[in-house]
Amino acid sequence: MHLVFGPTTFKSTLRVTRPDCEFNGRFGQLNENILQSWLQNATISGYRGIADLHPEVDTNVRNGREIGADEFAVEPKLLDEIAKIWKERSISGDVRVKPHKILIYGEGGHFSAHCDAPEQGLVGIFLVGLYDSTKASSLGNFHIEGKYWHATGGCWVAFHPDVPHEVTPLAPGCARAVIAFKLFSTEDPNEAATCVAAEIEEAKSVLQGIPRPFGIILSHKYSTGTEDELGGYDAVMLSAARQIEGASVRVIPVVTRLLEEQYYDEEESLTRSCFSTEVKPFTQAHMDLRLGREIKSECTWLEWFKDVPFYSWDLRNSATRWQHREEEIGNEANGKRRDTLYLSYAFLVVPGKTEKALGDSSLSHRSLSVRRGVPGRLRGPHGVRKGFS
Repeated sequence: MHLVFGPTTFKSTLRVTRPDCEFNGRFGQLNENILQSWLQNATISGYRGIADLHPEVDTNVRNGREIGADEFAVEPKLLDEIAKIWKERSISGDVRVKPHKILIYGEGGHFSAHCDAPEQGLVGIFLVGLYDSTKASSLGNFHIEGKYWHATGGCWVAFHPDVPHEVTPLAPGCARAVIAFKLFSTEDPNEAATCVAAEIEEAKSVLQGIPRPFGIILSHKYSTGTEDELGGYDAVMLSAARQIEGASVRVIPVVTRLLEEQYYDEEESLTRSCFSTEVKPFTQAHMDLRLGREIKSECTWLEWFKDVPFYSWDLRNSATRWQHREEEIGNEANGKRRDTLYLSYAFLVVPGKTEKALGDSSLSHRSLSVRRGVPGRLRGPHGVRKGFS
């Protein structure tokens, strides 16, 4: 799973110090008057487009208000409870919980489908409801992976930051507010994965039976520069691959080209699908070569490999779609940071150990011409653990 919903759990207190937005009380004590004061006096929320990462304010994309982390405070025990909940439901292990913002929406308020901006070490987003005046019989306005959530005081929802989500327009007279927390991993993902040693061993038994070289398209997307900081079941798979004797493993960003055609088979009276895929490496070295820049090429880590099979749990969902509706990201994105965009990632398993510890500059310019992995050859993470994958 990519997300978990929680019942009314938290009874913590909140202190807001922003001028004209002051509040000091428990989560369930917020009311419509307080929310209206926040809507009038809090900062207008913005966003950054994926194309240029420039900050923008456009109510057609996002219509809401926010209170920054330096303008409110919560009890330390709340942060401890959030960290405990995540650890119990995630392979990521221990996390550092950082208060981010109070997000407020009023009548007509909304935020189009988007992903939260990536950061190095960011493994989760945790939202705690403060107030929601929509009727309990309605679906709720927070929409993620086909589910809707009410921001009732003390309720919570947690998810990986690369999961698209949206706030649908609020009905007349309605308002809602949540506290957003960022969760950063404080533990080596590979060490954290040892808590599911049986699953690692099972994955290893499958992976070591696949002729090398081969690749695995990871289920989550990651920021530029990711090498080992994988989340969920991706960490289990990487740990298993690295235990294969006589193999070398490399985590690299990739670009996947997927063409799907459907046709009707009149003889069988069935609709059939035909897939054509190609995976290309998207490292800095490959981009430099494509742009005609000089790089060190004395080591050719990928030079001997072509027609490498790649496997994926769900190719459509594991690939970032550049022409899709999730065109906005959170307003904390920074165009000057290398880790501010999500990329699809894969790990490549090759024979031998001669490639150990080579950098991006050692990669060959030869692209990987890849056929699609055989569906069903790798079991998914079902039954591994309840919670995040």
